This record gives sequence, C-alpha cells and structure tokens, in this order.
Amino acid sequence: MDPNTFQLDLEIQPVFTSTTFPPCAKTEAVLENNKSKEGALILSIAILGILSLYWGALSRTEENVSTLGVLVVDFDGKLEPFISTTPIIGSAVVAAAQKVLEKRPPRPSFKAKSPLDFNNDPLKVREAVYDFQAWATVIINSNATVLLQDAVQTGYATYDPYGAAQMIILTARDSTTVNGYITPALVALDKHVTASFSKSWTTLVLQNDSISRGTLHQVPQALLQRLASLITPAVTVRLIYPIVVAFFSFSFFLPIHMKYLSPVATASAYFILSLCYSLISLAFRVPFSRRGASHTEPAINPDAYSHATFFVYWMLNFNVAMVVGQPWIAIWLIFWIISNVSTAFYSIDLAPGFYHWGYA
Repeated sequence: MDPNTFQLDLEIQPVFTSTTFPPCAKTEAVLENNKSKEGALILSIAILGILSLYWGALSRTEENVSTLGVLVVDFDGKLEPFISTTPIIGSAVVAAAQKVLEKRPPRPSFKAKSPLDFNNDPLKVREAVYDFQAWATVIINSNATVLLQDAVQTGYATYDPYGAAQMIILTARDSTTVNGYITPALVALDKHVTASFSKSWTTLVLQNDSISRGTLHQVPQALLQRLASLITPAVTVRLIYPIVVAFFSFSFFLPIHMKYLSPVATASAYFILSLCYSLISLAFRVPFSRRGASHTEPAINPDAYSHATFFVYWMLNFNVAMVVGQPWIAIWLIFWIISNVSTAFYSIDLAPGFYHWGYA
C-alpha cells in the first residue's frame, strides 16, 4: 500500500429499523379489531331493525283511520216515559253523523246502533268504550226532545242544551289518536248538528203561533242546539331515541370492563339505581297509591295495585336491568322503549296487522 494513501473503512448502520411485534400482540390486535367491527355491525343491525318497529307502526295510518269506530246510539223517545213523544233530536244527530262520513277521508267511521244492542242501558254504551269496542260514543238521551219542547213552550230558563246528548271518550287509550282523529270528527259532528238541526228547529218554532215571543226570549239557548266536544293534549316521545342510541353505543364498545365486574356488585348497583330511577316518578307526584275505579265512571289516574303499585314499578325496573345485563341491556333498552311506544303511544288499530301482538 502506498504510504501516502490510506483507506478508511466505514460500517454504515441503518438509521431506521423495522419494529417486529410479538406474534401474541398481533393476534390480540386483530381480535380487538374484529370485536370492534362485530360491535359496529351488531349496533347497525339493531338500529335498523328496532327503529323499523317504530316507523312501521306509522306506515299505514291514513289507510286505517276508517277502522276507528264511533258509535251513535239514539235513545231519544225510545225509553219510558218518553215513548209517546215524536223524537227529532236523535234522528238529526244520526243524519249529521252520516254527513260527516261523506267528508273527504281520512275519517273515523260513525256507526249507528240501536239501544236494544245495549239492553236499553246507557251505561252499557259507556262500557263499550271502556272495553275498547269503540273509540267514542255519542248518546242521545231519551228525554232530549221532551226537554227541548218543554223549554220553548213553558219558557224554562234553566234549560241546558248540552243535556240533550253526551259524548263518551277514553283519552287514556291513546291521546295522539284521540286528539288527531276522534276529537276533530266529534267537532265536525257538532258543527253539522248546529248547522242543520238548529236551522230547521228555529224555523219550526217561529212558525208555531202558540209559542209567544216572550217565552222564547226566556230560553234563547233552546233555539241553538249543540253537542259538547272534548279536547285532550298531544304527547310525543320521539326525541328520546337519539339519547338512548348515544347511551348504548358507548357501553357496547366497552366489553373490557366486563372482566372486572362482580355479579353481586352489579346486581346491587342495579337494585339501588332502579330505586333511584323509580323515586324520580314518585318525587314528581306520579300517583302510586290510588285505588281502582268504577268500570263505568270516569277516573283520574287509578292504580292497578293500590299501595303496592310503586313496589311493582320498582321491581320491574330492577328485574329488567338485572336479567338482561351489560352490554345487552343497552340494546334491550332501545327495543323495550320502541316496542312499547309502537303499540302503546300509537293506536294499534291504525298500525299494520303485524303490530296486533300489542294487544297481549
């Protein structure tokens, strides 16, 4: 080698090196990734399937409105001691009900029934509504025409036109359907009675020379016959769904927590939490200790189990949470809410036949 030259041998080391994961770490990462995909798939199927229950219940509402039956029962002049009177109010209301049916659908169907179908007992007509045989009934009282004629002939100043007929309606059955379809139909019936009968009746009275104008001045209400109408508030629960979806989406992606949960601790937590959940309703004065009510009389928030109602409510909340367990309690919660809403908050009569299981 030439002394004037030298050779420098350098060993070049790579700056970046590839990291190699142990086989067990790769397997665990793949499993966790698959679990995430599996969870996302299950949630997607659950959301599409369970929410379909809700929208399906509303899919044929307009087509099924005619299945909402309103009974018109004419007792006018058909019971003692009023049989000798020629009834005019009852026939006018029945005719007005037919006029309402001729209006543009969707409309509930008015069905004229004979008092004989109810053993000539107006309370039996009420029971038909309470037993879900009809959504509402219009009862023309047996003395409707008699009281009206006596009022204009004698000047009975305390005559009340609302006593001629009564409307029985069960708002607790489904306030949305009642407010959206039944009440408007009854209001339409009231308008038809007012427009048709009142006009003909006033003309008839004014043409009767035996009735003095002074007598009519004492009972002006007898010249304008009307039926009473009822209105109930509407309710909605749709906004609860995004809240529930957000809740179970979070808990479903945390299966690792199950490794550290104790069954006893979980059941105890559910027991206390279900009590707190139930106490909210009690704190805001939801009645839990009222007795049952008469089958034929109106009642305000009757309870099925009297003083034990709160305990039944608490145990229901506790058992649902404990039996289902995490993470499935989340999906069960959304299913429980929507399945109940689809068949309880909305009329089964307006839903497709698939939802008739709600009658159980």
